[in-house]
Amino acid sequence: MDKYYIRIEISETPKRKLPKGGNARQHWKTKFNEVSKWKKAMIEAIGDKIPKDPLKQARLKFKRCSARANNMDWDNLVISFKSVQDALVEALILENDTRKNIPEIPVYETEFAKNKEGKLIVEVWEI
Repeated sequence: MDKYYIRIEISETPKRKLPKGGNARQHWKTKFNEVSKWKKAMIEAIGDKIPKDPLKQARLKFKRCSARANNMDWDNLVISFKSVQDALVEALILENDTRKNIPEIPVYETEFAKNKEGKLIVEVWEI
């Protein structure tokens, strides 16, 4: 039986900038709206490419492509993907996002992209 795999790529738009890191000081409503936009974008990008049943265990890779790719420190890079990872559960890709379900630390990468051509790439492998 083939293991499930999906690659999700979402470009930023004028109304949906790349998620901010943990140092962003935002009003709770602004943060909520930003998180909601990324969750919605993830769910739309996944579409009908969901597994028959949510994955019990998976390996994850997150890539942030931006003009300032190397300016974000590691802890803020990780935090910037929180809403994206949560969306994998809401979209029924993952059963949950606990360490039981994601037993290995996800891979986080950055890559340079031209200004206003930022994007996020998420890969999920069933294990």
